[in-house]
Amino acid sequence: MGHRRRDECVANRGNRCLVDSVTLAATGKTDEETGKMVFYLDRNRLREGRKARVVAQFSDALEAHGACAGNSCAVCTDMSASYQAGVCEHLPWAAITFDEFHAIQLVNRAVDAVRRQEVKRAPERRRTRYIWLQDKHAWSNRQKARFAELKRRNLKTHRGFRFQETLRELFHSAQSAVQAEPLLDRWYSWARRCRPEPIKAVAKTLKKHWPGLLNAFDFRLTNGRVEAVTSLIQAAKVRARGYGTTRHLITILYLVAGKLTRLPTSPFVVKSGLPITT
Repeated sequence: MGHRRRDECVANRGNRCLVDSVTLAATGKTDEETGKMVFYLDRNRLREGRKARVVAQFSDALEAHGACAGNSCAVCTDMSASYQAGVCEHLPWAAITFDEFHAIQLVNRAVDAVRRQEVKRAPERRRTRYIWLQDKHAWSNRQKARFAELKRRNLKTHRGFRFQETLRELFHSAQSAVQAEPLLDRWYSWARRCRPEPIKAVAKTLKKHWPGLLNAFDFRLTNGRVEAVTSLIQAAKVRARGYGTTRHLITILYLVAGKLTRLPTSPFVVKSGLPITT
């Protein structure tokens, strides 16, 4: 197994039902291509502030199932300090990467903060949030027309949007960390000179995670498949109207997202393949 990705979701209200999910990816025709969930951990077993132990338990689970944690060469995660500490402690040979999704997500939050500040002074600019947060290539014709109108007003939100789009294009154009580093340096210098404080703050945050951002251009990992698995998790929770215990939830998740094989035959289906009717 070459690479791994991690994400998390909430099983129920309250700390008692928090869970952590980890999805693996490998170099061949394995979990990266199938998007299979291979590990799900009940975070209730961990004490507060010990999220780094998730990585340790994941590594132990790999060894218990015949895999080798030492083969993991890269980890794609969010910018949580706890998970980074866990990777450094239990998978020190693996490179930590922060993908485009998490970087753009941080910039989106900064752009939205700038938009909220402007809306307080100009309420007529409401209902424009998703124009600034979406990729411009996904806009409808109505959104394009609205953006052209807003662009002429010299808004601070539009300036923040330019930082977001420039960073997005940088992720798509640079083919390696060597190519990306000078471009990222120029983007950071530009963002630090801008007036909106949220943009300055997010630039400083990304600068603190510079090595992980650069690793993303070499390993080309993304948490997209993990986010897709998370959507299956949310759908399972909605269908069941919640679960009584986290153990029940994890069991269902392995069924809907684990792509299990060799499952027992359903007792409600006869050998002909037709369902039993009463």
